[in-house]
Amino acid sequence: GHHGHHPGDTTKTIYELISSNKHTTRFAALVDEHEDIKSLLQDTKINRTLFIPTNRAFERLPHHGDGDKDKDKKPPAHIIRAILAYHIAPGLWPSRRLYFTHTLPTELTSDSLGSHPQRLRISSSLVFGSRINFFTKFIIKDIPAKNGLIHAVDFILLPPPPTSKILQLLPNTFSTLSLGLENTGLGEELEDLTFEGATFFAPTNRAFTRLGPRANAFLFSDRGKKYLKALIKYSIVANETLYSDAFYKRKGGDEDGAGAERDYWHVDLPSLLEDKPISVDVRTWKGWVSIVANGYTRVSVQDVLAKDGVLQVVNSVLFPPRRGGRHEWDQEEREWGVEEIVERLEPFVDGEND
Repeated sequence: GHHGHHPGDTTKTIYELISSNKHTTRFAALVDEHEDIKSLLQDTKINRTLFIPTNRAFERLPHHGDGDKDKDKKPPAHIIRAILAYHIAPGLWPSRRLYFTHTLPTELTSDSLGSHPQRLRISSSLVFGSRINFFTKFIIKDIPAKNGLIHAVDFILLPPPPTSKILQLLPNTFSTLSLGLENTGLGEELEDLTFEGATFFAPTNRAFTRLGPRANAFLFSDRGKKYLKALIKYSIVANETLYSDAFYKRKGGDEDGAGAERDYWHVDLPSLLEDKPISVDVRTWKGWVSIVANGYTRVSVQDVLAKDGVLQVVNSVLFPPRRGGRHEWDQEEREWGVEEIVERLEPFVDGEND
């Protein structure tokens, strides 16, 4: 597949192409062990798109263990099946369509998402081209088959970890939030709850810094702990997963893609703070998407995929609006006083006034 030549064949299925190509034998061998996955790639009734890691991508996997015996150990069959399904997207997704796409569904469904499909994240730019889940690059695009398309990629696509693990893996971005979840006990409480998807407007370390040193000293003190807990709860939406171009509503709501085809759509998401809603506006222009919460807080990094939902990263901490619904439109540009924090969050905390 060099110099623009795509080794495709529209008389052969996706499975037939990958099983006969010397560069994709390792992925094809795993497919052979899972008849349901093999059937998906042989099915000619529905078009599908396969993002296939080359044999070289498998060589990049880290090996744990000291001997050849440990080196050749494979994960359990159900994990391998999940990984294989995560490489397959229903429908045709040519490169020109992917360039203006932000997320797309896969054949991997998850109870943690309310049985909705787990998604792939696509990021595109004129400088770096298109990438999957932030890091994976395309090697060859748009290889045609009888029942769909194949894109060769340079890394194995792994289903995302839970939200809690993502926060732990990115301390440079979320260490203050992680500390808040630990200090308030909210992290343990969330682990004990069962969600079917979630949207976390996750504040970065920079977001907490913007509150000012006095506000942070108060929130992370014994006296301010309950206010910090209320503040974090307001940033979490349970059982509704809002991506930049899809919306998984709670059971009984609309299915995948609600609002995705419109240039503008609005939704009020019920937070964990006594269902105090977060007002969200999503605007799309020629493939570019803007997500703004409560009229002023722009999502700085969109669609950080998690096993149990999605993180929409914000550089300003979200506060519930004042009674009567008025927001602080200028809150991003100023520090917060302790008295203001207490006044804003007092209706939502437990216990007597200090």
